[in-house]
Amino acid sequence: MSTARAASRLLRTRFLVPQRRAYATTVADVVTSSTEAASETVLEDLPFPNEEESFELISQLPSTSSKHASSSFLSSAEDEAVFLQMNNLIPRERFESRASRQVVSLPSPIFDAPLRKDILHSCVVWHLDSLRKGLAKSKSRYEVSASNKKLRPQKGSGRARLRDAGSPMLRGGGRAWPKIPRDFSTKLNRKVREMGMRVALSAKVRECNLEVVHDLRSWPSLKTGDLDRRLRTKGWASDEQNKVLLVIGGEEAVPKNLELATRNLQHAHVVLAKDLTVYDALWWKRLVLDIAAVDYFIEALGKTSEKPVAELTSPAPIRSASSSVFGLGLAHSSPSLLPLSAYFPLFASSSTHA
Repeated sequence: MSTARAASRLLRTRFLVPQRRAYATTVADVVTSSTEAASETVLEDLPFPNEEESFELISQLPSTSSKHASSSFLSSAEDEAVFLQMNNLIPRERFESRASRQVVSLPSPIFDAPLRKDILHSCVVWHLDSLRKGLAKSKSRYEVSASNKKLRPQKGSGRARLRDAGSPMLRGGGRAWPKIPRDFSTKLNRKVREMGMRVALSAKVRECNLEVVHDLRSWPSLKTGDLDRRLRTKGWASDEQNKVLLVIGGEEAVPKNLELATRNLQHAHVVLAKDLTVYDALWWKRLVLDIAAVDYFIEALGKTSEKPVAELTSPAPIRSASSSVFGLGLAHSSPSLLPLSAYFPLFASSSTHA
């Protein structure tokens, strides 16, 4: 199968259903029940964050979906950020109190880019071409082990003229126009590859298949069985059709414990953020990024020199037992974490502390 046909099949599989925006049930109910005037008043009175002020990043959110629910977000074409609720893959201790859930702000140019199938197709073809080895090799008449002596005189025999025993016409001779090692890799501009990664990440957000966690490396005693049970409990990975890719940033190599834990799992794999490709982002159904990986993509794919998200995030680890994600997109100057109760007062009254 050619690389172009394989790329087309992959894109048809991933984007057969028209793209849609996912809305959290509770957030959608609040938005639809409020009037336009009330919504405008709430949005106009919002204090937008800046780098000099410190904002409380923790917000209590009600959990309305099951453990198999996916991430949800609210955004529009004019927004500058996409808000996602953070999850936690590492299980908390038995008597440890559940911390409040946080909402992470993702830049809209990176995580809410419009779908471009042509860009994704070019990136997938470029990646598959780079994987082709091109090691096929056959011997020519000059490389086979044969005598260089002329087999018979040029004239007088009444038969066709022959040269040496390495002739392609003879048994055991060389091959005419033999295969030689070649390079199948093609050229693709760096900006096109970066755009493809932005489109792929944005597609995962729209499909509700992108999760953001605080850390993936601080698991005290990580084993394959523990990781498998945790992924199944979160509803992130279960079988060959529901695969998860763990993306880690800020490391030169994959941590040994994660590498050993995912080595025997067919539905889970771990990769560094710098090694993630568009093909991997499309092949794996769900992506789980830690804060360091989000920072890497913001620095590598962003067009401005704003601070990464992790620098504006509370350093305290947050543990959440729910995989539901609620988000809201609003225009502001810099990425940060904001409480949803500031935008929807009904959240403040309906939220419960663990």
